[in-house]
Amino acid sequence: MTDTTSFYDIGGYRENVRRYKDGIEQLTDIQTMIKERMDIETNYSKCLQIYYDKWSNHVDGLAKSAIQVVWKDVLDESMELQRLHANVRDRICDEILKTVTLYLKENHHPSAFRASKETREVEDDFERAQRSWRRQFEKVEKAKKAYHGAARLERSAQIQMKNACGDAALSPDMQSRYHDRYQKCQDELMKSEKVYRSALDDLYLLKKNYVSHMNDVFEACQLKELKRLKFTFEMLSNLQKVCSDLASATKLNHLHLNLEKKLTTDNTRFNNDLENWSKKYGPECETKWPAFEPFIPSLNSITSRKKKKDGEVVLMKQTFKDDDGQNNYSTKSSISQNTQLTTPDTPIKSSIPVVAEIVVDRANGTLSKNKTTVTQNCKEPTSSVSTYSHNDQSSLVIPDRDNASSNPGESSPTEHVKHPYTAKVLHDYDAQDDDELSLTKGEKIIVISGPDHLNWSLGMKNERTGFFPASFVEKL
Repeated sequence: MTDTTSFYDIGGYRENVRRYKDGIEQLTDIQTMIKERMDIETNYSKCLQIYYDKWSNHVDGLAKSAIQVVWKDVLDESMELQRLHANVRDRICDEILKTVTLYLKENHHPSAFRASKETREVEDDFERAQRSWRRQFEKVEKAKKAYHGAARLERSAQIQMKNACGDAALSPDMQSRYHDRYQKCQDELMKSEKVYRSALDDLYLLKKNYVSHMNDVFEACQLKELKRLKFTFEMLSNLQKVCSDLASATKLNHLHLNLEKKLTTDNTRFNNDLENWSKKYGPECETKWPAFEPFIPSLNSITSRKKKKDGEVVLMKQTFKDDDGQNNYSTKSSISQNTQLTTPDTPIKSSIPVVAEIVVDRANGTLSKNKTTVTQNCKEPTSSVSTYSHNDQSSLVIPDRDNASSNPGESSPTEHVKHPYTAKVLHDYDAQDDDELSLTKGEKIIVISGPDHLNWSLGMKNERTGFFPASFVEKL
């Protein structure tokens, strides 16, 4: 689905419900503004009345003269201005404030603990229109999740089967098991894909009625919004006309003329407002309908971050010796891929054809190291591995990071590997790939080799080897 919620998405109608609620709140704010203007006119009228009474009594006590007549005319102007403001106050109250209050009383029924009655009605209408679509859409999402999960399992089984076929150490019976598991995962993938497609087909059968019902509810919301817009403009226009009675100066006259032009009712602006809203939150907005989404395998399973030649195989072998002297062998191989991945916060690691063999003696707690080269014939699925046999030791075959630039198809010369040592972890580190080690601040780890030119070291922790940033540890 798209990041921006579409009108036809589940819950995509909420912007229309919010618009109705915001429209009522906007009208309430206008009502409050009108009340404040009426209070200003009332207070100003009272002040002018007090002013006139005070100075009129004073002028009446004066002897008749030219000054007294002129003074009386000046006071009469203030009395006329007082009557003008009192008239404005009465008109604002009778023609505007009472009309707005009546409109809110008829179109808005608030609740103490819930949304208003009208808001709940709009939301319920949209909910009913989406009810059947929502149920089927949830089935589609569930089927898609199952299909993608089956696809991941099928891909994992395919990789394991290929690795098993290329591992000469595994018995034919074990290779057959991997093949059977892959076939089973393929069957599950086909079943889940069939269910997914069937759920999508059922969803599209409901599309026509769903769109029709949603459009009907939306049109009802548009009519209510158009009614509110016209009423709000009418009240603001009436307020301007009432206040224009106070305009006597030329500057104020021009101001009120401009306001009158701006507040003239124009259905074109109303229609443009409604059309823009419909394009953003209504039926005309861009919608991405549910469609079949094929499974795209994740690249996180590729362990190699350095581009290699086709057919190259790096084998990771770990051999343990039990207390009774028996050797148990377990081999893990991964096929290098012709791709290169980078991670923003960690250096780039690369798998290489030369491996260093670190021998761990559990009885004595000592380590020794050897080297071996792993090569593979690109034309054959099997690989030839040169290893050393150890009767009394357990060996770990580990990739040598120092030979990252060597040719995978050629055997590289033996290079010196530093003696293992114990180090203390300075910072926490979470492994990003399977060939990395997770570190916890304060714990100890055995550093086998490194750092290489990419500042990665090879170490062992809890009998498991892997790579980690060299700067995250300190030698004890």
